[in-house]
Amino acid sequence: DFESHFPLEIGAQLLTPDVDWSNDLFREFLFQCGQIKAKKKKLIASDSLQITLGQTLYQIGNRVCDRVEEIAKGVPGDGLLKSQGAKDPIKIFMWAVRKKKSLSILETSHIMASLFLLKTKDSLPEFWSSIKGESTGSTSEYSLDQDHSPEVAL
Repeated sequence: DFESHFPLEIGAQLLTPDVDWSNDLFREFLFQCGQIKAKKKKLIASDSLQITLGQTLYQIGNRVCDRVEEIAKGVPGDGLLKSQGAKDPIKIFMWAVRKKKSLSILETSHIMASLFLLKTKDSLPEFWSSIKGESTGSTSEYSLDQDHSPEVAL
């Protein structure tokens, strides 16, 4: 099944991340989702995500989003926020990305939030409507190499 093969597929010697660290990273992911929705942070374009993550991690990230979407849809209300099973694949993937790419928590969570929005903006309306922030209806994309701010420059 997906969960048992996921860590092996990433190719890292993964141990379970520290619970507090993992929860902090997930909270930052939710914050980044809200920042993107409110247009306070730009959505990273799909092609930039592929370049930054590499093809393998990018494909795994997309499958993580698909799996989370599947789990979240099976939980009444906002399944992502109410289901540990939906949170865990995101936490594990972000931890692996951070380890393999030596990224900061901010960079990692921004990448995951962008990937997640690109995959689920239409399919998980309960989640996106629950995220704090005002949306103007469209989300602008940008390339990582266009952003010169130190917190996201890769």
